[in-house]
Amino acid sequence: QYAKFAPSNPMIWMMRSSLSRHQGDSVGAMAALDSLERREPSPRWRGFVQGARADLALVRGRLREAERLRQGAMATFELMPRGAPGFYLSDAIALARIDLVLRDNAGDALRKVEAALARNPISSMPAPDRPYLLLANFYADAGRVDLARRMVAAYEREVDEALREEGGARYNVAGSIAMAEGALEEAVAAFRRYRDEPPAGPLTG
Repeated sequence: QYAKFAPSNPMIWMMRSSLSRHQGDSVGAMAALDSLERREPSPRWRGFVQGARADLALVRGRLREAERLRQGAMATFELMPRGAPGFYLSDAIALARIDLVLRDNAGDALRKVEAALARNPISSMPAPDRPYLLLANFYADAGRVDLARRMVAAYEREVDEALREEGGARYNVAGSIAMAEGALEEAVAAFRRYRDEPPAGPLTG
């Protein structure tokens, strides 16, 4: 449907890759990314493609390859003429989640995120571009509920109400915080709402 209305939009290829990956078709997912890379050689899209390739590597169990690709995406975003610190931090969080989820090493995961924040302070970005909810979700999953709540509070304070994500991602964060605090029924209810009301954008974390 989307392709009919915007056939030249490069996001179509990202969507095709994501759909193929979720259907277990890694070959089709990679082919869509190859097509996107040929059509859109700009640093911005190269960074997105590197991140998507990292997701594919994880599906295949190739952790070191996934890490290398995430680091490549971070370097690509950092070298853009005006920088892209929001995208950089999003990839840094995804990189840290490999330690957190697949290596059960919250300490290393937290250190990676803190290093990324030291390199690209969140306060240096326009408020709507700050990945507060991604950080909140990460901190909750890493057991730092205090930092997760701080990110949610900053999001509500710093981001204009008209620009806030009031559905999907908010429920995911609420579920992660409740889970970390042992409030299982509350967590299940929040995750169900997240399932029924997914994030608004195709690149939303």
